[in-house]
Amino acid sequence: MIEVLIDDLITYLDKEKDGFAEIPEDFFDRLRKTINELEKKYKAGDLDPIEEDKLRTLKRLRRQLFEKRFGKLVRLAMLQALGFDDVQLPHHILPVEAKFFQDLVKLMEEFRKEILE
Repeated sequence: MIEVLIDDLITYLDKEKDGFAEIPEDFFDRLRKTINELEKKYKAGDLDPIEEDKLRTLKRLRRQLFEKRFGKLVRLAMLQALGFDDVQLPHHILPVEAKFFQDLVKLMEEFRKEILE
């Protein structure tokens, strides 16, 4: 299971180079549960060195994927808030990301209006 998650993260990170990777809706929940389970084992002293390395790898890759997608969402939100009409999110964006995007656009538009109008 852990190896599959690591492989999936590497695949998604690679696909992020060309746009937004298509990620299953439950992926981050599964990843969170696995990391939490490993952290509990770690705190109890039940992880061997290989599992500890896998835990660090999962956390590092998760953060990298988050940062890539976060940056793209922020840039797209900025473009939309500045009035660029051709800004579109991919249809396969995660619901939590779509909500973040819409909330961020709204906040940026309000800020722009406060300063410029």
